[in-house]
Amino acid sequence: MLGKSKSEAQNYLKGTQAREKNELLLKEFGINYNTLPAMFRLGSSVFRVKTENTPILENDASSVKKGKLK
Repeated sequence: MLGKSKSEAQNYLKGTQAREKNELLLKEFGINYNTLPAMFRLGSSVFRVKTENTPILENDASSVKKGKLK
């Protein structure tokens, strides 16, 4: 599996089941899928929530609204 192009790897894995992919990880790379932390086994997601904050400017104490991602 090492040294394959992206398309070669995709073709190699096409039609394989999860169990076969797990065996390949262990055999080729020494990675035991079942011992990986859940966030790596099950995938992960990132999402952003836009909130509004109103900072106060120090020089004249007026406020300005702006959106902020957290």
